[in-house]
Amino acid sequence: MNEEVTIALCDEEQQILKRQTEVIQDLFSRENTICHIDAFASSKELFQTLDSKSYDIVFLDIDMPEITGFDLAEKVSARYPSTLIIFVTSHDELVFPTFRYHPFRFIRKQFFDQEIEEAVQEAVRSISEKNRMFEIQTPDGLQYVYASDILFAESDRNYLNIVTRHGTLRCRDTISHKEKEWAAYGFVRPHSGFLVNQKYIYAIDTETIHMRSKKYPELPLSKRRRDQVIESYQKYLRK
Repeated sequence: MNEEVTIALCDEEQQILKRQTEVIQDLFSRENTICHIDAFASSKELFQTLDSKSYDIVFLDIDMPEITGFDLAEKVSARYPSTLIIFVTSHDELVFPTFRYHPFRFIRKQFFDQEIEEAVQEAVRSISEKNRMFEIQTPDGLQYVYASDILFAESDRNYLNIVTRHGTLRCRDTISHKEKEWAAYGFVRPHSGFLVNQKYIYAIDTETIHMRSKKYPELPLSKRRRDQVIESYQKYLRK
């Protein structure tokens, strides 16, 4: 069965928007992936659409007059942390300011044809991993949850509380076991009692993990694990 992805593409230059749409559609087709593209020639229109609709991937031009790509990225990262953000711009000097939004890729317009193919291939791989489902044996029976929906797991004696975007699941297991099982899917252990999905990490302080969650804004970080966590997070951001 083919993978399906939803994509928002925003560029206020109509000709560029049309061509990028055609190229991206073709490349996803080569990856046996069905993509549904919403192309926006108005950044304001996309900004409003994001109030009620999420996407697997958003392609954003940074330099737009109404609402900048940075403003759009801020809204996407706040509302939809698992969405992949790909910046497309002719301004190379803006690559570093984009990092605060944890972009998946940065594509230069003048090298679009050379850089878009690898970006699409990596996006397909990332989304496939994101759609990985875990089996969680709870007191109420076997539950299935997407890896991308898990914020963190917290140890509670002989049990784990697995906190997801939709609620908390409780199972009889250990952090050490889940660390081995989930390591390949972007999870890191910042503390002996916690296992965290790096998708939801916003920043790392001396003793704190800052999360992209209003309900769980901070998690503890042990001093002895800090260097390892930072190294893991830096690798995660470079993927």
